Amino acid sequence: MTLRIHYRHSLGSDSKDINVTVVELTAQPNLTRNFDEISVKVDTESFGPSQGREYPRFRILIIGKSGAGKSSLINTAFRIQEDEGQANVARMLAGVHDINKEITCRANRQFVLHDSQGFEGGETNNLAIVEKFLKSRGSSVDISEQVHAVWLCLPIPTTGGRMLEIGVEKFLKLKTEGKLGKMPLIAVFTKYDLLLESASRRGGTDPEKYAEKILRDACIAPFKKYETKGIPYMTVSNEIGHEETLKNLVELTTAEVRKNLPEVAKIVLDVGSPTA
Repeated sequence: MTLRIHYRHSLGSDSKDINVTVVELTAQPNLTRNFDEISVKVDTESFGPSQGREYPRFRILIIGKSGAGKSSLINTAFRIQEDEGQANVARMLAGVHDINKEITCRANRQFVLHDSQGFEGGETNNLAIVEKFLKSRGSSVDISEQVHAVWLCLPIPTTGGRMLEIGVEKFLKLKTEGKLGKMPLIAVFTKYDLLLESASRRGGTDPEKYAEKILRDACIAPFKKYETKGIPYMTVSNEIGHEETLKNLVELTTAEVRKNLPEVAKIVLDVGSPTA
């Protein structure tokens, strides 16, 4: 969406374009953009049903086993707070076993989440459910019903644990072989703060370098078995001081949708066009 602001100054009049994507609005409700001496506030209430117009919704499938940090990620990345009168995501996800169930929130009407349990212990039933779901939400259906991105949530191992379980490996094989559609898959390495804490205790004189090595060897390297160029990834934490990691995840997701689904991105991410 592009807003063109017309304003007057001592030398006459001028205009300024402000670009805002739907994903930015979902991640940052009540977004304020400043330039020169002008401040423009854009909030999701502007897109309420009273406007008589439907706006495309950004749909994400989030995959991860219990304890992977999904609830905290969603709450923080999309600023879903209980004081907004919205149910806490942890309660929303509790007992949800239907991948087709849409999880939405009043604060971010353009954001739709579908939750899938992980692929623990080589369990194949859920893998089949995810495969069927993604195939049914591909390019053959209306854009508003398509899945536009997949977040694969994996907690960073800090004690030498295995990153990819058998079910995850099977899922990656299907995705990289092109059997699950073109929507981008992003590996979301959660609990980054715990890795940094471990590195500070065990990393000697250079804990940051130690943390980078763990991330490279334990998290990134296993994916290259399925995609030599690697799979887009982001390290995230919902702890204070790591807010930038969540913003970076949203930006990476937006960029990957533009790259993998350019025609879809024009509709889902860019609502509207510059005014004349």
